[in-house]
This record gives sequence, structure tokens and C-alpha cells, in this order.
Amino acid sequence: MDEQKRLRDYASKTASSVASATIKSLKPSWKKYWDERTHAKHDKQLSAIKNPLTYTPLPRPSCIRLLTIWPGERADAIYCSLRVVDLDQRPRYTALSYTWELGASWKSTTYNFFRLSAMGEQGNDSKAEGLVGVADETKKKIICNNQVAEVQPNLYSCLLQLRQTQPGDYWIDAFCMNQNDDEEKAVQVPMMHRIYGDASLTIVWLNACPTFMSPGIQQLLAWSRDEHAQKTALFKKDPSTAFAVVYLLSRRWFRRLWVLQEMCIPRKMVFWFGEHQLTEQDLIMALNAVKTGLHDIVPASWGGNRFSSYGMRHWGGQLRYFPTNVQLRQLYHSHGRWTLDQWLQATKGRKAKDPRDLVYGGMALIQKSCLRIDTSLQLAGADDGDITAHSQSTPVKLWPEIRVDYTASVAGVLINLAACFLSQGPDNGGMRLLSIASRARDYDAMDEYWDPLTKSMKGPLPSWVPNPGNEASLAVEMLYNQGGAHFKACTAKRNNPRISTDGFKLYVDAAKLGTIEGPDWEAVAELEASELENRNDSENSDEIEGISVLARDFAGLGLTDHAMNYGGTLPQGFLQFFVDLPSVSGSGMGTFEAMARVMTGGMARTNRHGHEEIPIVAAAASDALGQQSQQPFMTSQALRTGLCGLLGVYMAKIESELQRISGAKDTEWVERTIKFVSEESELYDRLKRKYPAENWWREGKERSEEEKKDEQDFAEAHSRAMRGRAVKRMKGLEGGHLVLVPSWVKEGDVVMLVKGGYVPYVFTPYELFLERMSTLVEGWKKIDMKDPKVNETIASELKLAEKGVKRAEENLTTKAGGWILAGEAYIEGVMNGEMADDTSDSWFERIAIV
Repeated sequence: MDEQKRLRDYASKTASSVASATIKSLKPSWKKYWDERTHAKHDKQLSAIKNPLTYTPLPRPSCIRLLTIWPGERADAIYCSLRVVDLDQRPRYTALSYTWELGASWKSTTYNFFRLSAMGEQGNDSKAEGLVGVADETKKKIICNNQVAEVQPNLYSCLLQLRQTQPGDYWIDAFCMNQNDDEEKAVQVPMMHRIYGDASLTIVWLNACPTFMSPGIQQLLAWSRDEHAQKTALFKKDPSTAFAVVYLLSRRWFRRLWVLQEMCIPRKMVFWFGEHQLTEQDLIMALNAVKTGLHDIVPASWGGNRFSSYGMRHWGGQLRYFPTNVQLRQLYHSHGRWTLDQWLQATKGRKAKDPRDLVYGGMALIQKSCLRIDTSLQLAGADDGDITAHSQSTPVKLWPEIRVDYTASVAGVLINLAACFLSQGPDNGGMRLLSIASRARDYDAMDEYWDPLTKSMKGPLPSWVPNPGNEASLAVEMLYNQGGAHFKACTAKRNNPRISTDGFKLYVDAAKLGTIEGPDWEAVAELEASELENRNDSENSDEIEGISVLARDFAGLGLTDHAMNYGGTLPQGFLQFFVDLPSVSGSGMGTFEAMARVMTGGMARTNRHGHEEIPIVAAAASDALGQQSQQPFMTSQALRTGLCGLLGVYMAKIESELQRISGAKDTEWVERTIKFVSEESELYDRLKRKYPAENWWREGKERSEEEKKDEQDFAEAHSRAMRGRAVKRMKGLEGGHLVLVPSWVKEGDVVMLVKGGYVPYVFTPYELFLERMSTLVEGWKKIDMKDPKVNETIASELKLAEKGVKRAEENLTTKAGGWILAGEAYIEGVMNGEMADDTSDSWFERIAIV
């Protein structure tokens, strides 16, 4: 019997293999036959029509066009028709939300997820596409009103699906607005509130679903809608489901800027992924499955723990968007339109092809009263003492209010946006503009933008003007509304901001607190992490990866890693920095407590609701509307206990990693690692001897529940506060101070109090900025660009930096003496107005922010 069974199994497998091979061999032929037959019919239908699609003007401001999608056979060209309707007559239609671009292919998504996650890099679609192959963006043709219209491939695939499953009347912006008529767009864009609000349904098109991923999406839907099935982790049942879920959550739609209004306004919406229809809850469940189940995708024996840690690091930015969208939708429906502050927070890191849409995309969501501009903020020529030093850029005049105008320059729109924010007045937080505008500016070219008017790269924008689309703005959440902390560093004093005649400078009253000084731990971390990274191509890369993570873990940014207990890594060089730190008494407390407070940014204890972290943007918006009450702050003892715990976890982790790699074949590497761990252990012991009264971890001592809670609260506050920031020392105030500043702040930058500011701010003298750029370029020029090992990115960055230096030199005469905004600062003993209350107005001086 056993022999017969083996023969049957063999025959079955052989038949299956033959069948698979036969299908595989026939597939190209069948595909070619089908494509030729389909294209032949398409071409015949399209060739009979010569005229391109034309538009007639809309008769009234309340009118829109609707696109009727007609049924048809699979091989037919897509037939549609446009008609004009009046919204006042309450027509019935479905609105469509989608992205014009096709987005990353499944190949690039898979590559991005596995390879770039394993490298621990912040990936994006363009990076992966460059490695795997760019998705086909060739336009397709359809027949509309018996005329030929071209459409992007993503919309074409959507039209095919709609024709098959739900033909009817739709509002689709690519067809229903004349995209070549700026006057029509200026009328239609402000109507988005009515267009999406009056639609009976809004369909979100997330791209066509690859056929082989359909079983995975079906498993997701079954699991999401069955409480009993949810007792088993989704990816444990079938790890291949992860490919489909990751691809689904990686769609470009989730981070698109226009999505905000298209998500918030509709009364009813459904998400289409090809033929699959999903609800908001289905997507939330998918998100949670990825956040909690990455370790189930790759077995631990294959490096699954490492993959999970890197995977979440790589996808953290991507996965933040959908829960934020959901909460903003709830906020909008419960409290109505947003303030300008809330809109600008929600747009951080969003994508828009036209930078002006960073403003126009919110017209349907922002309160009308928040769009007015006080034109008296702009100085007249005779009142502007700096009139002879204006830039050569086209002057920008302030508008009475923000309006949709696609003939206006990008700089003009965003400068008016900044002026609109300043017009809110001191009582409504006008000076918070500086917090929202903060972003990295290592060299001017980083702040370039695409100008649709000239179809070329322009820039830079003034540092005080918000540029929400700048990816660096995502690196740091704003201090003034983090974790329940409500700072008022200088709100008691009123500023009198003014904008220069040409619109490119902002004059404010500020007082210098001190200058950032070195050394700090970033330089040490970056150097040593680079040396460790060089060994990652060895045959023992899997064994040594863990210790390498510790050395390079967001070097200098102070991030903790939630994959390690409740946050356990510190940037390499921190212990040396802490041990060598002189006494800082300016804050009125001991150095150890001062460090603990600065490392948490003065944040309150967090409210933990399970494993789901509420995005800071939504939390801030909720807080601004009075939904979030002030949370209790950590006591002095809790802060110090928490810092001891964080250091203890860090040491325990690197010592355990040392044990894990002890069997590696690369003895040289092991010796270097042992040396590194020994040095860190010695520094840790020195730190304990320097602060003997602190609650250090001791072998054999059990931590109380209260101590564990303090450690967890500290780790969570530290993780959020230090995201994209670093602790540095500031000289200038009596006793010395520790400051928490963005990681790009450097020695020589100046910390100032700004009248009306909620927090202190860091500025870079323009001349120092130019000097840094020149030094950067000279350093890069020494690199042998002919070396094939040189990353192409370096060569590209060098060109941008050289361009930035040239532009900065040209503007030196117009910006000399000016200050570039670098970001917010946290300084213990200053945040609640202590310093401002004790100083007179004579301490402040007028500065020009450029």
C-alpha cells in the first residue's frame, strides 16, 4: 500500500508539474493573442474618432460636470459622456478619489519592503522603482462625448473596473474640471466641500489588485470581519498574506495631500482595491496586523526579529498616514472646519505635484475666518529701512485673503499663507508660525520646489515660510503641543511682526539666550557607526547585525527602538557625552535631572490605549479643540528613575548582543565588538560613580511596579520628544544649560526668545550658513567621483550643494545680517515664561529672518 501511495503521489506531482509547465509555456501565446484581439478592436474604435476632447464653459458657479460611464464588453474601448448639472438641483452621483500617478509596482513594493527594510533605510517609492523598474505611466485613450481623451493608467484601470461592476454618473476631477483652464479651477477648487459633501458615495480607488494577491486580500477581509478569527494573528495563518497587505497599505493614495479633504468631507465612502471593497475598519485592522505581526512574516531563524525591527522603522512614516486620516475625518465630522494651524499640521510630509496645492487643497476644510490676511503687516517702501537690500526675486504683495489663483507664483502663495497665519494675532498663536515653518536647511537646494509656471526648479523659500511638503518637516513634531505640554516661553510679551516690502523677510523682536557649543555625540556616533557598517558585507552579517544596529540606531537623533522592550537603544556616543558633561546649574536643578527633563522635552505622562499610538497630528488637532485635557507631568523622582531604566536597558541589550555574536567566524570583528562593549560598560560605571544617589539598576534587585511604570513613561516620552532631535549644551546663560534641538542644529547656532513665542527658537546667522555650505562642498570635492563605489546620491547632492552655495553667495548682499530659522528649542527653566518675566523689553532687538 505504501508503495502504491508513493506512486500515486509521484504521478500526481508529475502531472501537476507538467500542467504548470504547459500553462506557463502557453501563457505568452494566449496573452499575445488576447492583446492583439483586444488592441485591434480598441484601435478600430478609436481610429474612427479624430477630434480631441473639448470643453465649453460652465454656465453658473453652482454648476459642475458629471461623467457617465457606459457599460461595455471587455474588449471594447471605454465609452463615457460629460454633462453639466447644477448642484442646487441636488443631482445624484458618486465622487471618485484616486491618485493621478500609478504608484509603485508590486515588484518594487516587495523589493522596498524586504531589501530596504533589511538595510534599515527610510525607503520610498522612487528609490525602489529606480532599483527594480519604473511602473508604466503611458497614457491610455478613451472615448468621451464622441471625442478622444487621454487618461493616466491608474484612472484607466479604475474606469475599467467601474464599467464592469458599477457604471453610472461620477464626478472625477480629471474629466469634470477643465485642467487647462485656470479660471475654471479657481472657481471649482473652493467648491470641493459641496462636490464631495453632496455625493451619495465616495469611492477611493487604491489601484488595481494584482491577481496573485487577491487570495491574500480575501483572507484579510475574512479575518477583519470575524472576531473569532482575530484570535489568531493574520500572518501566522498564512505569511504570504503579508505581501498583499503591505502592498495595499503602500498605495500612494494614503500620503496624497488632496486625500485630506476627500477623506474628511464625504458622508459615506468605500475603498476599492481592484475588485475588492474595503471599509475604514478593514484598513485599520490591516494596519494593526502589520504593526504587530511583522515578526510572523519571516521566521526567527531567517533573521525575523531583525526584519521586524527594520521593517517597522522603514514603514513607520508610511503607516502613520491612514490612522491620521481616519482621526481627522472623525474630528471634522464632530467639530466642523479646522483652523489654519490644524491644516498645516495635517499637511506635514504630504505629497502634492503642485506646491500651491499645499494651500488650495485645504480651502474646503479651513474656517473662512482663518483665511483673511492683515495687509498692514507688509511694510510700505518708505517704512522699510532695509529697502536697499531686497532680494532680486519678484516682489510678493499680500492679498486681502487666501484665494485659489493658479496664475500666482509658488512663493507668492506660500508667503501669503505665512502672512495669513501671522494675521491670526498674538492671542490666537500667530507666532506659532515659526514652529510650523521649521525644517532642515543644510544647504539651500534642500528647499527647492517645482514651479508649475516656469516648469523649473525654484527656491529657496524664506525659512519663516511654511513648506509642508518638505520631507524634513516630518522628522520633528512640534514641541508646543506634544504630550500634553503647554509651553508659554514668551507669550506674555507681544510681538509686532512685519514683512518686508518685497515679501521675503520677516522682522520680529527677539532676545539672544545663548549659543550652541560642542562637542556633542552626533559626530562620534556617525563616525563609529560608519566603521561598523563597513563590516555588513562579511559572511557573518546576520550574526553581527544586532550590535551594528545599536551603534547606528538613528545616530545622533536620540530615537529609541520600540522593538526592544519599551525602548532601549541610545545613540552611540551618548554615554561619553553624559560622562564628560560639566555641571549645568542654570536650570536650578542637578545635572542628572536636567538631562532627564531635556530628554523628554518636558512632556507629560502619556495616556496609553493598548498598542495603538495616536498620531501627534490628530492629537494636536483634538487638543486645540479642547478634547484633550492637560496630563500630569512626571515628578523629579520619576524622571530620574526613568533615565536610569533607559540606560539599564541599553546596557543589558548590548551585553546580550555580545553573547549572541560570540560564535561568529570573523574574529577581528568580534574583538572590535568586545572592545566597544567594554568601553560602553566602563562609561556606564563611570556615570554611576558620578551620580551615586540615583536609582541605578542593581543585580538581584527586583524593580517595583511603580519603578517599572516610571521607566515605561520615561521611555515613551523620550521616544517622542527625541524624534529627530538631540541634546546639546548651550553657553551664554549663567550656570550653563542643556537644550533639546533639532538634530541638524550645529555649533555656533543661536538660541533666542521671540516675543509671542510658545518656545525658544534656534537661528543660524546667514554668513555662518554660507560658510557651512562652502565647507560641505569643499569636503565633497575631495571625494573621488570616478570611484565606482561612490554612491550616485553623493554626486547628486554635491551638485545641489554647489548650486546652493552659488545662490547663497549671490544673495549675500541682500541677506547679510539676517537669520535663518533652524527650529524649536527646549530649555528647562525657560519654557513657562520664567526668563521672559524677569527681563525688560530693552533686552529684545529687531531681527530679520530670511
